[in-house]
This record gives sequence, structure tokens and C-alpha cells, in this order.
Amino acid sequence: MSFADRSRSRSTFSVLLALVAAGCAAHGAAAPGVVSTSPGGAARAALLAADDALASALGARPPADAFGPFLAADVVFGLPAADLVHGKEAALALLAPPPLAATVTAWHRVAGAISEDGREGYTFGWLHRTKAGGAATFGKYLAVWRVEADGWRVEADGWRVEAFLWRTAKRAPATPPPDSDVVAGYRGSPAPGDAGALTRSVLAADAEFAALSL
Repeated sequence: MSFADRSRSRSTFSVLLALVAAGCAAHGAAAPGVVSTSPGGAARAALLAADDALASALGARPPADAFGPFLAADVVFGLPAADLVHGKEAALALLAPPPLAATVTAWHRVAGAISEDGREGYTFGWLHRTKAGGAATFGKYLAVWRVEADGWRVEADGWRVEAFLWRTAKRAPATPPPDSDVVAGYRGSPAPGDAGALTRSVLAADAEFAALSL
């Protein structure tokens, strides 16, 4: 990986981390790693159902058609070897051209969790893509979701992807332990506060970590 690739990857993850922090703070919620106690487990179940529905769509249709119903209008979207794009139309345009459109994608979620108020969440896992000739490639994904409805709702169709990152991987990852806290929906520590301050804090921590990596 070149220096430019590392820089692009760091900036991409920074944007997604900032969206997580800012989005949850804007709703007066905890960080999205906290499983909801107000809406109850139904909110997390609905998020995971939405993720499962997207997985099923990807296994049956071209990526642009599969993602279309699940993307928020203002989504931030990233694919391997491409700059981040902003907006649903730009994301669909990124997904449409071959060879991506000619592949079959199997989506394997590892875990997901929601914010304290049940309106923000994330899922992550890995992807297995099979090209027309039978060659397989692997990737990792991180999706940040939000509920798009007035008030809280548990239906899976109320969730939309507001940020998505897909990166290549050399192979399928090892299966996580079944008793892993992350897989179970880890209950982190609430982080209420000003959205701008939380965003700056996340970006500063990410920049410091990136500097150490070099």
C-alpha cells in the first residue's frame, strides 16, 4: 500500500468515525456502541434485520439495485480504490459500472449495535465477491445506520445507511468467538455532549493514531 493509499484510508475512516460521533450526539444519545435500553432489544433486532435484508438483496441483484432502497439521501459512500462520494445518486453511480455490477456478493455480518435512543447504529463484517469467471475476492465493510421516521420505530424498513465503507481483504476473516462482547452487542460507556466537540475529539484521536502508524 502506498503512502497515498494509507492517507486516503485514514481520512476515510476518520470521516466515518466522525459521523458516528456527531450523529449520535445530535440526537442526545450515547455512542453507537451502546445497546439501547429505552427502546429495548427490539431496536437492535430491527437494525440487524435491515442489515440482513441488504445482505439478501446483494446476493440476488446487482450492487446498485441492492443498495438503492437502503441508502439515505445524504449518504457518504466509499469503495476500494475510489474516493468517498457524497449523496445517494453519486453512490449508485459508483456501484453501477462493470466489473462490480457483474459480481455476486455474499455479505457476512459480524456484529452491530445501536445508540441509547435507538435511532443510530452500526454494523460491520466481511464480503465475499464472486466474479463471472468464478474468481473470488474478499472485503470488509462498515455501515453506519440511522432511523428515518418521525419518532422511534422498530421496523427494519425504517433504517437507512448514512455512511458506508468497503475495503479489500486478502482472505475471509477467522470466525469470532461466540461469546465475544462485540458480537453480542457490546454495551460501551455513554458519551453525551456537543456534536462538534465529540467530532473534533474523534478526529484528533484518529490523527494521533495515524501518525503513530507511520
